[in-house]
Amino acid sequence: MKSIALVLALAAHVAAEGGGEYEWAGLFALHHGETYEWTAQKVDGAYADASMKIVVLDTGTTAEDASGIEAQESQANTLMA
Repeated sequence: MKSIALVLALAAHVAAEGGGEYEWAGLFALHHGETYEWTAQKVDGAYADASMKIVVLDTGTTAEDASGIEAQESQANTLMA
């Protein structure tokens, strides 16, 4: 089963912190045709940031093969910029 890389960029520009254009990336095995939902959770009654960008990319790897995230890093940075 192929996996997708999910990258998130919060309202703060994380590239200034020495990283890429995104703050977090994760690798998930998803099934074609299924519906998925991403939820954010408030802490002490407020969200950490007012908004965020989400990019979902097909890694072409399995969920156990994290190299798919590194292979998509350049594309993720381009889409998040």
